[in-house]
Amino acid sequence: MNVVVLVIAFWGARQIRDFIKELIVNKAPENAGKGKKLLFFILGMVVGWAFFLGFIYFAGYRIMDKEANMTLAWIIALAPNVLYYGYKLFFTKSLLIE
Repeated sequence: MNVVVLVIAFWGARQIRDFIKELIVNKAPENAGKGKKLLFFILGMVVGWAFFLGFIYFAGYRIMDKEANMTLAWIIALAPNVLYYGYKLFFTKSLLIE
């Protein structure tokens, strides 16, 4: 069961990694040159991967422990998924509706 929870945590961390990269890249100025856009892209990749690796490290200890509380493990695993899909559902869909 712990492996299934860890796979869900891994999927959520991957989603958040791409989400962070997307947010940082979209903050690049419209009239920025290729160099500045490349800088924002690299910054987004570094921050996204740092979050990804940090979360997997944290979740691995909390989920794969032999005495892990399964309720807490599920909460840790589902938190990134809820954050990502909640943002996509409530903020992007509400902007399209307006």
